[in-house]
Amino acid sequence: MRFLLIGLVVSLVGCAGQLVPAVQPTPVMCQVPAGLLALDPAPSVPAGDYSQADVAMYISKLHQWAWNGWLRIGAIDKWVSQHSE
Repeated sequence: MRFLLIGLVVSLVGCAGQLVPAVQPTPVMCQVPAGLLALDPAPSVPAGDYSQADVAMYISKLHQWAWNGWLRIGAIDKWVSQHSE
């Protein structure tokens, strides 16, 4: 048991003397094209006396608006991965 403890202390002291310099990451600076950052206006919410068809049309437009946003995020991700090398 004593030899195990001595071996452990010696190994820890040996590791303390070796300093490894920290590697600083290189920042990647890129400018995404303005067309990918433009926001489309959200569809107008039906107001007043509206029908189920109006609500269905609004939900359909809202879905398309959100889908276009996700496509834009995918295009930004692709652009950044191509230009960050």
